[in-house]
Amino acid sequence: TMTANNGTWHTGAVVGEDSLVASNTEGAVLLPGTAGGNTAGIGPAGSGPRTVMLTMQTTTDFTGTSNALVFWGDSAANPGAQFYVDLNSDSATGTLNALRVNVAGGSVTGSTPLNDGVPHHLVVACAGTDIIDTRLYVDGVEEQISYASSQSIDTASSGYTVNYGRRPTPAWSYFTGSMSDLAIYLRQLTPIEARYLYAAHTALTTGLDYVAED
Repeated sequence: TMTANNGTWHTGAVVGEDSLVASNTEGAVLLPGTAGGNTAGIGPAGSGPRTVMLTMQTTTDFTGTSNALVFWGDSAANPGAQFYVDLNSDSATGTLNALRVNVAGGSVTGSTPLNDGVPHHLVVACAGTDIIDTRLYVDGVEEQISYASSQSIDTASSGYTVNYGRRPTPAWSYFTGSMSDLAIYLRQLTPIEARYLYAAHTALTTGLDYVAED
């Protein structure tokens, strides 16, 4: 059992190739955007496929402000050695405040600003090998990509504890808002699965307790 800011998190069962890292069954974790120790399990290393799923809610404009929903890998920012999901803070890398996945040196950004105060269910489904082969889903619908740059994935095997709501580089950066239902799968989920998982989720403040199967 892992304790978050105001909710209880637990490790999840492995079902086939799916690995549920953590699920919040007590409601959303509030992330105030300040220093704190937020960790939840171990993220996959190397270049293999992976999917990050979570539900989040925020009204913060992250323009020019580094943040992270989920981070693991090399904090030294060697190319390809990090893996993190955030809301885009740089107009040079696509739509501001849209869902983005980054590996240090390459990223993929969606087109829907997510700081509207509404709970959003997010799925980042990466095929592995190169970050450009990632599909983004918001509330069960695949995103149009506003920016993509290629970078081989080689997530560092050291320092790969999953941080949620923060990342260690540049310096410590924090997400302001709330989050629930964090899961990491060891494969790329399909569009059908992304739609199914969105349909299965409940309101952000209720939380979920389930493991998706093939």
